[in-house]
Amino acid sequence: MVPFMFQRFALAATELNGTIYAAGGYDGSMYLQSAERYDQREGVWVRLPSMNTRRGCHTLTVLGESLSVTSSYASDVSDREPRASWVLNLGNELS
Repeated sequence: MVPFMFQRFALAATELNGTIYAAGGYDGSMYLQSAERYDQREGVWVRLPSMNTRRGCHTLTVLGESLSVTSSYASDVSDREPRASWVLNLGNELS
């Protein structure tokens, strides 16, 4: 598998229909708000819309046709409550 578009650890990742989704994390100097997906059929990482806040140590969950992030660490102090705080609709990706 090819490396991420952005170096990251403490990220959240999940798989749906053979596609890996990754969001947030820490690049060694700052937390990230970027998200990307990897489809083995394409062989490359593709950038997705960014989250509204930089995040690390969070979860990424598939809910129907959407990805949902529940925060652990967020750079915005007001967004540290464990709740869905970023949702990406995958409807177009799944067709």
